[in-house]
Amino acid sequence: MSNTDRNAAPPPGNLFALLMSLINRLPQWLSIPFSIVILAILAYWGATSEATKLAHYQKIFGSDTTIGTSLFPSVEYEIAEYTIELDNGGNADWLLNFQFRRLRKEAVYLADMIASSGAKEPLIISDTHGKLQIIKDPYNPPGHATLNRYVVKLDISDATLDQPTSAKIRYRTFENFRGSTSEWAGILALQTTRKAIVKIKFTPEKIGREFRFSTNPFSAPKNTTIIKNPKAEFITAERTLVWEIENPRLNYAYGVEWQW
Repeated sequence: MSNTDRNAAPPPGNLFALLMSLINRLPQWLSIPFSIVILAILAYWGATSEATKLAHYQKIFGSDTTIGTSLFPSVEYEIAEYTIELDNGGNADWLLNFQFRRLRKEAVYLADMIASSGAKEPLIISDTHGKLQIIKDPYNPPGHATLNRYVVKLDISDATLDQPTSAKIRYRTFENFRGSTSEWAGILALQTTRKAIVKIKFTPEKIGREFRFSTNPFSAPKNTTIIKNPKAEFITAERTLVWEIENPRLNYAYGVEWQW
């Protein structure tokens, strides 16, 4: 997934800490059974949320979709490369280049998702696959900003089993990088991926600086971890930030913020 998502809700961990602080103020004879009830409610809440999310994505992607492993367990990315070329109007051209393996014959789709704050629908094409399904996803994950999300499905049923295969998707998004002092872009690891590469190309008139890298579970956008030593460099001659991510964790978002 590629996006310009922003986080907007307190993490579940903060709610848990609040409940536990309340429990600690109860009399000792009451605190233990009350703790068990609260933990059971939280467990049910989490399981219900996952079941709801799974049912939603199975409706969009198909009944072979899973949550918690890969979106499609029968597809593996050796390299997932995301190139984002910005212009001075806040628009962007995206090139997604996936080197993947189709591991079982049941694997018939490869999917990606683009999320944008722009009101205009993105342009979406593939250089490698003519059979594209594009679905506007009305689901807004809890804790995330309200964005326009589009799911793209590629038919890979003709790909040779367990052989490196290329798939390319191009997006043109509109007015979604218009922050006056700062901006953000990121990816989401929906498939088992050995290496992800993020490239952001800036214009001569507007070049990013003071980059900050982070990651978070997609289900808990406020549980952000700052990546202190990213494998990243800024190539001045090309005005391009290059960030390599080895073995990104499944269902985790990886983002970079910058100042203008």
